[in-house]
Formats: sequence, structure tokens, C-alpha cells
Amino acid sequence: MNIAELIKSLKGFEGLLESFKDELRQRREMIQKDDLTIVFNGLGEVLEIKCSQDVKFGDIRNTLMELLNQAQDISRDMMMQAIKKRFGGILGF
Repeated sequence: MNIAELIKSLKGFEGLLESFKDELRQRREMIQKDDLTIVFNGLGEVLEIKCSQDVKFGDIRNTLMELLNQAQDISRDMMMQAIKKRFGGILGF
């Protein structure tokens, strides 16, 4: 394989990776606990945090941290499932 073919292959892979990221960015998940709701995407980006109006931050701080950590775990799982679905045969998953 010469350099030109390698560069062409890398550009193709870059496009594939971007479409993969776009797919995960479009996915939406929501988790709730007590008075809190967090909406996030497959990349783990928090899109929205909702809570009831009469709640003080000190009262929900621990729950918020717990839900944010859960959102990250769910996003990692979503990413691994998407990787297996798209690249499983190639990568041997």
C-alpha cells in the first residue's frame, strides 16, 4: 500500500467515525430520581436538567451527582453497543 492509498483509507475511516458520532449524538436517553430528571445523548453530553421549583441545590446535590454518573455509564454502554453493531465483524467483538 502506498502513501496515497493509506491517506485515502484514513479519510474514509474519518468519515465513518464522524457518522458514528453523529448517530450517537442524535440518541436521547432520560433518567429520573426523586425531583430530578437528566436528558443526555449517546456521547454522554447532558442536554437538559429538570427539577421541581421548590428544591434547593443542597437538597439535590448528591442525587444530581448520582444521576450524572449514571448518565455517563449508560452513554458508555450505548457507545459499546453501537461499536459492536457497526464494527463487530471487523473488530472481532
